[in-house]
Amino acid sequence: MAGQLRIAGGELTLPSNVIIDADIATDAAVQSSKLLILNKIPTQFDLDILDTPVAAEKVVYVCHATNGANVREVGCGLWATSASTNITIVFKKWDGSSTTMATQNISGSNDKVIFNPVLSNETLTVDDIVTVELIVTNASGTTGAFAWVAIEEEGISA
Repeated sequence: MAGQLRIAGGELTLPSNVIIDADIATDAAVQSSKLLILNKIPTQFDLDILDTPVAAEKVVYVCHATNGANVREVGCGLWATSASTNITIVFKKWDGSSTTMATQNISGSNDKVIFNPVLSNETLTVDDIVTVELIVTNASGTTGAFAWVAIEEEGISA
């Protein structure tokens, strides 16, 4: 952007991607409360892609954003499956108690299929914790469980 723009007594809304990183001066001191940061956080439950899944629950995110955060997407899958595969992946929010945000059951043959279960309860506040639980009913012929959570943070604490 060339030049300066000053508005008195009004508001200017620009389309997305009009202002890029190079347009912001290094000493601009943009307040952290004005930032939106998207994090896509994966977990493999400490498994290699050829390991048979075992029950586990992993912390994937702790909210430190001063204005909270929103879970935008969750996804999961298995590297290899069999006709007898029966595994459930549960995405949870802990805010003093456990709240389920999404659940995906994977049964039968679904090698490398990406599942995006429907989200609910996706708003997070400071100190909320997001976990992903792997529930194994039958892992015969199954390998490589994986999942991810995409979280948009609104303002970052120092």
